[in-house]
Amino acid sequence: MKSTEEAYKLHADTLRNTALSETANYAGIASQTDPLWQLYYKKEFQDLLEFNEADLFAGLEPSVKDYVEQGGSADWYRKESQMLRERLEAVRTTNLDRGSRIIAYHRMLGEYRKLLAIWETKRQRASLYLSIKGKVNALQENSTVAMAARGKSDLQIADDILSRAKL
Repeated sequence: MKSTEEAYKLHADTLRNTALSETANYAGIASQTDPLWQLYYKKEFQDLLEFNEADLFAGLEPSVKDYVEQGGSADWYRKESQMLRERLEAVRTTNLDRGSRIIAYHRMLGEYRKLLAIWETKRQRASLYLSIKGKVNALQENSTVAMAARGKSDLQIADDILSRAKL
């Protein structure tokens, strides 16, 4: 009887340990303690999870900041990052197999890096556009000043052309 009782107890303990490990692999609550999340993905997603408005325009001149804000690029980035943040939180809290959760992290990390690259490109293009626009405006002002400095009227220009034609 005693050996049967010990066998049942051993079997029950094995089932309990198996159930606990399976629960840990599937439970969304346990995803916070996942070693891969703690060592890698938490650091990679830190800027997304702790979104800061000041970091959005870090290093930009005020004119570029205004252009990006008025052009709608900043709103686009806010919406895209918010959607990605919500998806990440859903994966972290949903009861899901650990392997599927890690694959989802990996896919979202790729999307996040792509989003950051597009955002950086938009920031650089805005700066480039504004500098080109400033140079074009300066050239237009200089050409207008040069034309006005000559001070010749249309009649004088026509007379000059005719006098050169007679020679």
